[in-house]
Amino acid sequence: LAGSATMRVLDAVSGEPLGKARVSMHTSNRGGVGPPVDAEGRAVLEGLSPGLLRCEVNAVEHESMSMTVHVKVGERLD
Repeated sequence: LAGSATMRVLDAVSGEPLGKARVSMHTSNRGGVGPPVDAEGRAVLEGLSPGLLRCEVNAVEHESMSMTVHVKVGERLD
């Protein structure tokens, strides 16, 4: 069973949503650009492979961020 994640991307200083950000979660051998966030800075990623995934957030005029996340079978991260 695949997992899913709901993320919200906010500016570190103002706390405002970053409406032009993109997020992705992938294994180390499979990359790609994820979906854009909505006006509230939210994105939903579904069909995630269980295991360790690299979460990446990119936004124009902001520093990129990445971290490793462990997704369990059928888990929904929020």
